[in-house]
Amino acid sequence: MDQQPPQQRRRRYNPTPEPNKKSDKLLNIAIAVVSILIVIVGYFVLTYDGSNQKAVDEPKNEQKATDSSATNAQKAKEQAKEEKAKQREEDLKKDITERSTVTQSESSDSNVEMTIVDSAWKVTKTEQTENIGEGHISAYDGTSLDWQEKVKTFATVTNIPEETMKIIRVKNGGANNRTIGIVTSEDGLKKYRVTVQWIADKGWKTEQIDVLKTLDGTY
Repeated sequence: MDQQPPQQRRRRYNPTPEPNKKSDKLLNIAIAVVSILIVIVGYFVLTYDGSNQKAVDEPKNEQKATDSSATNAQKAKEQAKEEKAKQREEDLKKDITERSTVTQSESSDSNVEMTIVDSAWKVTKTEQTENIGEGHISAYDGTSLDWQEKVKTFATVTNIPEETMKIIRVKNGGANNRTIGIVTSEDGLKKYRVTVQWIADKGWKTEQIDVLKTLDGTY
């Protein structure tokens, strides 16, 4: 039997090299480290984004709350103002003797049912530009601006519409700065004697109103 040369026999029976266990171990460690780093970096990225969004959102929410509070306060203020104006309007629509601001008193005049003074009366602001100081001279011509402002004052304080108010008489009240007007409602049921005084540089303001029983003796 032929024998193989010794050299060939040694090549045939060389053992297969074993895997490099040390290299595999290092590779696995490297993969684990990279994975851990990826997780850590991802965590910080997500945490940073969330914090930033929160920091951005909080001022917006705070601004919205401030704006809402200011709006509610403004609405409450406007509502209170409207209610006050409405209450005043309703009060002014009442008969002049029923207003909460009215003070009533008796009169020595037998034709006067009562004399009233209302703290809510205001000056009828004048639109006149001349002769409006202390030496104001009252006009009784039935057409002048001074006359019209007196009539407007009578209508306002008696709560009788100017277009339906009947003017019985308007006369001097004893001085140039004082006038007395006798007026009635259209149906004649309300009869008033109104005394007004000129306030320098401002206009006519009512001093008192006498509620008359009749018109007899008032001419």
